[in-house]
Amino acid sequence: MTCFKILRVGLLVLLVLFGSDCVDLALEPTDSVSNDTYFRRIGDFRTASIGLHDQIQSAGWYGRLLPLLADIMGDDVKQTGWSSHVLLGVGLADFSGHVSTGGGAEAELWSAAYEGINRANMMINAGFEPLPGVQPEFNQLLGEAYAVRALAHFDLVKMYAQHYTFTVDASHPGVPIVLESDVRNRPARNPVAEVYDQIISDLVTAMGLMTLARPDPFLISREAVQALLSRVYLYKEDFTNAVAMADMVINSGRYSLVQGEALVTMFQTGGTAEAIFEVQNTPSDHLGSNSLGGMYRAAGYGDYLPARDLLNLMDPADIRWGWFREDPLLFGIYAGHRVDKWPTPQNT
Repeated sequence: MTCFKILRVGLLVLLVLFGSDCVDLALEPTDSVSNDTYFRRIGDFRTASIGLHDQIQSAGWYGRLLPLLADIMGDDVKQTGWSSHVLLGVGLADFSGHVSTGGGAEAELWSAAYEGINRANMMINAGFEPLPGVQPEFNQLLGEAYAVRALAHFDLVKMYAQHYTFTVDASHPGVPIVLESDVRNRPARNPVAEVYDQIISDLVTAMGLMTLARPDPFLISREAVQALLSRVYLYKEDFTNAVAMADMVINSGRYSLVQGEALVTMFQTGGTAEAIFEVQNTPSDHLGSNSLGGMYRAAGYGDYLPARDLLNLMDPADIRWGWFREDPLLFGIYAGHRVDKWPTPQNT
């Protein structure tokens, strides 16, 4: 009996000593933090905005897939018969119907764009109240999040749905509109009209928030939002608003057309007077042969080549010939040239 009492007392002592610590067992993971813990200072939003732009440059989005898929499914680019990127090309280049579901390029782009939406939603829904002195900067960063969310939905609805006027009222299936970060959510596709309404709403909101000038085109600016909104209206065939938004960018006086040899190198140098918004890849985060340039260049994979029909349309004196490099080993439907427009680490 005595032993039992001693054991009970010992347990009570342990509970008194350590009971208060039981509440603290639900600690933050060592390799990540929750939104409530993270978004507490304006600097947190600065960092989050960098991560937001970093997602845009990923290989699954503008770093490779989005511009590449548009070329593959058009008439201007031919996929080589020896392509090593089967998942990127087969079924897409020739519309043979061999595109798989749940894998390959179509899944990679889908995932990359929705990851961008998720990052934007975390900023938008953080519920942060900034101090008055940093309100303009916070508004700018929040506007960037709205702009990226709109851009991602726009890219998705362009790639995974029929065009806006496919039905009279644009009621045909679009893509899921995602405005909250919830891993348990399994949203259905919204009609295309609703997707465009959300895109336009986000861009108008972004335009109202963004009042600070950006010194270079590598961060989304108010003019970039206006240019994107012009493109959205164009795809919607609302030509009046498309022209109005484009005129706002032109009349800002911030941009001018690149002339002469600068046109040839503008995609490799970046930050030219013509650039409204550019995706930047620095040497430290360059995708190498997996980049957009690596898909075309012989120094990379070189799987995609300009069509002969395309280059036959160009005048011999056209300065845009500087975007192509002659390759005597190519013949037939290929133009005898490789695309030399975008850089790779070798840049050859």
